[in-house]
Amino acid sequence: MTGALVLYGAVLSVLGLYITLPARLAENIDYYEFELLRPALIPFLRVSIASVLSGVLLAGFFAYILSARLTRRHRLLRWGFIGLLYGAALPFVTGLFIPVAGELVDLLTGQARLQGFLRDLLFAVLGTPMFAAVYGILGIYVGLLGGLLLAAGGWLIEVLASSGDHRAAAYGPVVSAVVLSLLVAFPVLFGPFSIFKSLVQTWAMQ
Repeated sequence: MTGALVLYGAVLSVLGLYITLPARLAENIDYYEFELLRPALIPFLRVSIASVLSGVLLAGFFAYILSARLTRRHRLLRWGFIGLLYGAALPFVTGLFIPVAGELVDLLTGQARLQGFLRDLLFAVLGTPMFAAVYGILGIYVGLLGGLLLAAGGWLIEVLASSGDHRAAAYGPVVSAVVLSLLVAFPVLFGPFSIFKSLVQTWAMQ
């Protein structure tokens, strides 16, 4: 169950940043003239590790807490509460990781020199509160939607993990996490991207 939930949480986090990042790059553009475009691959990959870390951290934390307390009592209510916490925290935690993740990726890909890395890393660390606030505000609606999806998927994963059928309990959580991830990723990656504009708090950058 833990691995399945972590995988699903990481995918939701990456997709959330995929929607939010263009609004951050379109800073100071009037909301009504702003056209939400898909982010360029390289800038997105540079910071996507931050969303992977935030998704794994938050989903892993909840999975760890639940692993010792699997019970059918108040299951829906419990997952609704977890989804709310995950969704509210996700964009802020992602923003917290973005500056440092960007510097590390630049170093590993040869875009930054080792001589100035520690200085740049220090500036990145100092900038984490601002990035957390900016991305948190921009992505709060996207994060809450991701929390809703995590709650629904987490409930299904838990039901399968606690099933009396050994095959369902062994393979169901992972299979469901993969299928749910693909179902969420498809409209984000291949659907009309403009439909996500209303979810992005572009006005926060004015």
